[in-house]
Amino acid sequence: MKKALLVLSSFLALTFSVNAQQFFPDWYIGIKGGVGETIGETNWQNLLSPAAALNVGYQFTPVFGLRGDIAGWQAKGALPLYGDLYKFNYAQAALDATFDIASLFAGYKERVINPYVLIGAGANYRFNNDEALAVKDHFYKDNYLWDKGTVSLLGRAGAGIDFRLSDAVALELEAVANGYSDHFNSKVGDIFDYQINALAGLKFNFGAAKKKAAALAAAEAEAARLAAERAAAEAARLAAERAAAEKAAADAEAARLAAERAAAERAAQEAAARARARAITENVLFVIDQWKIRPSEQEKIDRVVNIMKQYPEAVVTISAYADKQTGNPRWNMTLSQRRAEVVAEALKAAGIAANRITTEYFGDTVNPFETAPENRVSVLVTK
Repeated sequence: MKKALLVLSSFLALTFSVNAQQFFPDWYIGIKGGVGETIGETNWQNLLSPAAALNVGYQFTPVFGLRGDIAGWQAKGALPLYGDLYKFNYAQAALDATFDIASLFAGYKERVINPYVLIGAGANYRFNNDEALAVKDHFYKDNYLWDKGTVSLLGRAGAGIDFRLSDAVALELEAVANGYSDHFNSKVGDIFDYQINALAGLKFNFGAAKKKAAALAAAEAEAARLAAERAAAEAARLAAERAAAEKAAADAEAARLAAERAAAERAAQEAAARARARAITENVLFVIDQWKIRPSEQEKIDRVVNIMKQYPEAVVTISAYADKQTGNPRWNMTLSQRRAEVVAEALKAAGIAANRITTEYFGDTVNPFETAPENRVSVLVTK
């Protein structure tokens, strides 16, 4: 007994765990009609009679469900020795456990064809046994002939196929074997009486379609929300990239303008320096009738050398003179030539290239200054 309970509990646990896809528990109502046959001592077609069933159930998992079943209508019995057939009516109520075979072994998904099995128990009520009572003399002495309604327990098992037409409607084909005590057909039998019903009808599901639609709407809303979030994130990313690109472009433009300004400032400074360099004039004065450079005058030559080294493109012109008040014109011309040459040599000795130096001498033919000492001079003009 303990082993059987363990097997049953394991099976039920399995039925609650099988759920490969999203499943929506729901209520349903089934309405079916068909034929029933009471197993008896004559040809089976002689004992066929109408049957109907109404059931209300709830599908807890993709595999397991429970339903309450109300069934009945008519049943028949036979006394083959006398050729008698008689009919009576019955009604019964049962509680069935149903098991979806496809979901059990292959996982849940929405299928068109869903086979199932059922097992249940309940109570049966029989009435309207007048035809049997009319031939009661033909029954065995120890029969179970009843003349009023009577109740007995029943056990049942069956199988069916559920053809899914939509989320709300399915076509059901079902065969169920009902087992009763030996009182069912008013005859003595070996163990039980059996009624086998073959039924067809419609099954109406309530709630699953709405739940599915709600879940689909929620999923679509969630997908829309995620899409909106992704779009917003992408827009933010693009905006950030655009802002970064604009900032980089602005920074680059600012750097370019700053470089241009710096270059312009440097060019202006250099131009100003060159202008200053071109404007430098130094008067190297000599002693009367001399061309030797004195230390006080060497400083003037050094200033010209520094300028020319700072500005490699600068050139210098040396113009030499002699005062008119002393000497004679011929000697004064020679004297001014030597004064120009000695200053030029001083520049070369300081590292100034000869091609940057131009010399000229005028003797006393030109005296640019007012006094005689000022005209004993070599004038250095940078350009």
